[in-house]
Amino acid sequence: MAQLSSIMSSFDIFLAPFFPVLGYEHGRSWVQVQVSQGFLLAYGINSRTAEQADPFFNDMQHAGCVQTATVVPNSVPVSKEKLSRVVIVGGGVAGLTLAHNLEQANIDYVVLDKGVVALPWGTSISIHPNGCRILYQIGTLDAVEAKCVPMERFYNRGLSGYSYVHDFFFQSVTSRTGYTTLTLERRGFLQALYDTPESKSKIRKRCCVKNVIEENGIVRVLLEDDMKVTYNAIIACVPQQPGLGLNHMHRTSFNNLSFLMLCQPDTVYLAAHFKLPESEQTCWPSRTRYTEQDMKDYAAKVSDRPVSESVLFRELWRKKTGAHIASLQEGVLDHWFFSRTALLWDCVHKVTPNAGFGGSTTMESALALANALHDAISAHPNKKPSDIEIKDALQPYQNARKSRVLEIF
Repeated sequence: MAQLSSIMSSFDIFLAPFFPVLGYEHGRSWVQVQVSQGFLLAYGINSRTAEQADPFFNDMQHAGCVQTATVVPNSVPVSKEKLSRVVIVGGGVAGLTLAHNLEQANIDYVVLDKGVVALPWGTSISIHPNGCRILYQIGTLDAVEAKCVPMERFYNRGLSGYSYVHDFFFQSVTSRTGYTTLTLERRGFLQALYDTPESKSKIRKRCCVKNVIEENGIVRVLLEDDMKVTYNAIIACVPQQPGLGLNHMHRTSFNNLSFLMLCQPDTVYLAAHFKLPESEQTCWPSRTRYTEQDMKDYAAKVSDRPVSESVLFRELWRKKTGAHIASLQEGVLDHWFFSRTALLWDCVHKVTPNAGFGGSTTMESALALANALHDAISAHPNKKPSDIEIKDALQPYQNARKSRVLEIF
């Protein structure tokens, strides 16, 4: 077994996005958190005045559907040696979004990732208006928009592949919110977030966190020197095809199977979601690991299924430029924190990709957590937050985000 080494031994809070982990240091203890993804109602940090806020946001706020939150840049007094520091383990969507928001809140941080940022894993990610609003607030919206074309039309298709509902859904949402829906390669999205932080020196690659030990208010992070699974999915990239539209979304539904196609001018991102038989469903810590042959077998089962009126699955599959298969979890946990350990992202609220709410909900949760930490530090800027103050900050975070994701789930 590889040797474990200790790093950064005096933190206040340890937070974790998915397998990434985010940690928040403020002197002598930590809280652990993990992170997930979302949709159209909550907007995270609200940096505009009420007069500037878009009408849709105000409508949802008055209806009690939207939680407002504000991170005020440079509002925490800073000495030469900052009292507070957040350690984020995992440079994914949640971890990098948190890094940006902590930068705005003038809270020091470091990102630890067990690999490298923006690995070629996963295909596409869709960022809805709530996520785009967050990108605007952290200064990365232009960089992300430059990598894709905004989505335009949305098609719902039945067993034969024919569309029974189609409209300019995305344009309607844009007219109400002022923001659009963006679909792009996941790796490109992460690269845009990674390229814009003030200091890349705060993002440390190949730092695998193996354990976090809290003793007498001090937390040691140990590095290694070297929910229920109900679905699986085949995810592939293929060249753009005639008849699918340059920036359209298509969802085709069957019994225990659905296809999702997200089209961009040069690429179609295709996902086939399979509902597993109850006998094959698993709960953590068990998880099925699939092989290349498993992926081919699943693809063969649905090769003759239509993805549209004129296109069969096999026609897209044989033109793919890349593909992988993964098991998918879903569920929302009851408890999101204990003592100085908190959870966010996929480890605590997880929806399957066919819902399309993942990335934006992750960003919402990351912002809500950053706001909670900011408030805890701002209340007593010249001292470290106590255990009670940390709990008082994390309980509202859990309450607000849990009710939000339960609406989505």
